[in-house]
Amino acid sequence: AEYTTPNPELRLQGHSKEGYGINWSTLKEGYLLSGAQDQKVILWDIQSGNKADKSMQPLREFNYHEDGVEDVAWHKFNENSFGSVGNDKKIILWDHRKSQPTHILTGNPSQMYAIDFSPFDENIFITGSGDKTVELWDIRQLDKRMHTFDGHNDEVMKVEFSPFNKSIFASASSDRRLIIWDINKVGEEIREEDARDGAAEMLFVHSGHRAKIPDFNWNSHERFLCASVEEESNILQIWQMAEAVYQDCLLYTSPSPRDRQKSRMPSSA
Repeated sequence: AEYTTPNPELRLQGHSKEGYGINWSTLKEGYLLSGAQDQKVILWDIQSGNKADKSMQPLREFNYHEDGVEDVAWHKFNENSFGSVGNDKKIILWDHRKSQPTHILTGNPSQMYAIDFSPFDENIFITGSGDKTVELWDIRQLDKRMHTFDGHNDEVMKVEFSPFNKSIFASASSDRRLIIWDINKVGEEIREEDARDGAAEMLFVHSGHRAKIPDFNWNSHERFLCASVEEESNILQIWQMAEAVYQDCLLYTSPSPRDRQKSRMPSSA
C-alpha cells in the first residue's frame, strides 16, 4: 500500500518520550489530558491551538510522578478534577487549577497501569495494576480500598466503567482475557462448583484474544457491546455477552451519561 504522510489537524508539543495515557474531558470542551514516560501529565486546550502552523503548546504541566505515567482520566462530575497513575506505584488525584496534587496514594505493591472514574457516583473510581488486581476506591475514604477484584493472571492494563450500568465495569489484562465485573455481586454466596470459575462478582470472561489486551472500549449506544484489541496480531474484536448472562443486570440498568445529559436539556417550544 502507498504510504501517505500524516497531515494532522494539530500537533501537541510538550512530551519528550512516548505516551500511553490520553483522555478527553466530557465536561469541558477541548480539554485533553495526556501522560507519558517523561513523567509528565499535560493538559491541553485544543481550542487555543495555532491553526496557522497546526501546533499547540501545553496549557499546563503537572510534574509529580517519579516514573513514567501510564494512564490519566478525568472525573465525570467535577470538570476540574482528574487522576493519574504510573510506574512509580502512585495514584495521584488532581485539581488542574492547583500546582500540587489533592491526594497521593502510595504503598501500592506494584506499578499502576489504569484508572477510571464512575459515570454514576462522584466518589467512586477504580485502578488496575501490575499485581493482577483491580482496586475499588472511595474518594471520601482513601486510607483503604473498598474491594479488590482478583481474577486476572497477569498485569491489568485497562479498566473502564460501563456507560449504562452503575455496578458494571471491565478490565483487560496481559493474560489475554477481558473480564466484566459486577460490584453488586461482591460477597454473594456461590456454589462450590461455580467458585472454581472465579468470584461471584466475575460476571463474564472474554477469552477470544491470543495476545496481551492493551485497550478496549464500551459502546456508548448499545448495552454490553465491546471492542477490544490485542498487541501482537493487530486484531480488533467486537463482541457482546449473551443476553442470558446480562439479563439480571437489566433490572438495575441506568441511563447513560449521554442520556442523562439529554434529559436535562430544555425542550424547544
